[in-house]
Amino acid sequence: MLSPVNYGQRHVLDFGFVAAPGTTFKGESLLQARGEDCGTEMVTVTLGVEWEDNQILGKLSAIALVTWGSGNGFTSAEIDFKEGTQFAIPASFLEINIRATGIKVGKVTFSANIAWGPGSRTYATRTLDKVTLDGGGAATVRIPRHSARFFPLPANAAGLAGTWLETASPGGDTLQVGTVAAAQLPGAEIAGPAKFVTLLGAPGAEITPLFLLSL
Repeated sequence: MLSPVNYGQRHVLDFGFVAAPGTTFKGESLLQARGEDCGTEMVTVTLGVEWEDNQILGKLSAIALVTWGSGNGFTSAEIDFKEGTQFAIPASFLEINIRATGIKVGKVTFSANIAWGPGSRTYATRTLDKVTLDGGGAATVRIPRHSARFFPLPANAAGLAGTWLETASPGGDTLQVGTVAAAQLPGAEIAGPAKFVTLLGAPGAEITPLFLLSL
């Protein structure tokens, strides 16, 4: 198991209250933990974000870059910090880095703690940047690793009227298709070989791709 069994770290990033495009940190180390491969168990990870007073009106985009595994085998995922989230993974080693961009944001404290055993709540997502459809009315995004369901979130009326389709390669055979309006709440299961989602609609339509991860 990971050693120590229960462990946490906090890391403060100062974004400097900079206007758009803001300040970006691309690979700040938050937590590292290693243990014995023979004792690999489920480990619950909790991520948190704390803002200073009067900073909540700023815009913060923060992703945890999580790598875990045992022995010579490992995998990785990009996970939304949100305002706090929790997930469980089997691991004898774990590493978490931060990628974040802040616009009109000062100091933000990121935290991560791990505890042996499965947690009571597991919920991890990956939100991609909002997509604005081009003159051809289409945009293709790569499905993040470990994605289980896809939620197209419309950011304007044209986006709500859009459609989407899943393919194994850009422009390849359609594996699944649906409308943004129908999938924004229940989501759509990611087809087995799917690696890309193409968003279709009127030029100027805005859609934010959100993916629920299976960890």
